[in-house]
Order: sequence, then structure tokens, then C-alpha cells
Amino acid sequence: PRLGLIIAKKTAKKAVQRNRVKRITREIFRLNQHELPNVDMVVLSKKGISEIDSADLFKQFEKICTKLKR
Repeated sequence: PRLGLIIAKKTAKKAVQRNRVKRITREIFRLNQHELPNVDMVVLSKKGISEIDSADLFKQFEKICTKLKR
């Protein structure tokens, strides 16, 4: 599986916010990579992603990964 990230300046104004989202997403992908099917995943951020705390972001991406595992 491969991962692509699109975190636009419109959705997260500061580079620190964009990098945090990317860092968390890459870590979750790394932890679940061996269980995912061979697909290309593209993560596209929406407005308000910078306000979500790390734990909630982790839970949401975990939920997506479990759907893909089925």
C-alpha cells in the first residue's frame, strides 16, 4: 500500500498545523501498513482539520483503516 497526502493551505493555514496532520497520518499508516490491502490511499484534508486534536485524528484514521481491512 502507498499513501499520498494533500494538506492545503486553505484547510490548515500554518505550516506547523499541516506538518502535524501529515506526521500523525504517516504514523497511523505505518502502524497499519502490514494489515492493509495493496491500494493507493490519498488523504485530502477538509476545512477545520487543524482544530482537531491528535487523539481524534488518530481515531478517525483508525476507523478508515479498519474499513479498508475488510
